[in-house]
Amino acid sequence: MASQDTPPSKVILLPNGMLDARPRGEYVKIFEKNRLESPLLKLPAELRNRVYEFATWRTKFRDWNLAQNLLRLLLQYQTAD
Repeated sequence: MASQDTPPSKVILLPNGMLDARPRGEYVKIFEKNRLESPLLKLPAELRNRVYEFATWRTKFRDWNLAQNLLRLLLQYQTAD
């Protein structure tokens, strides 16, 4: 995260107009650390997406089936190691 004294990073676009999301400058270290050490990023995409969906309230909290399924999947993944 940039401090208040640091100007925001320049947005770089690819020739096709899409955002170039490659990390640059001070963010390279953060990117590498997260890529290698983040427990969330170590999960399979199916579980990561469920955790993200649940954590960002993309579903209602009263959807307990999602919570139960997520817990079941996480426990299965954890015991598979």
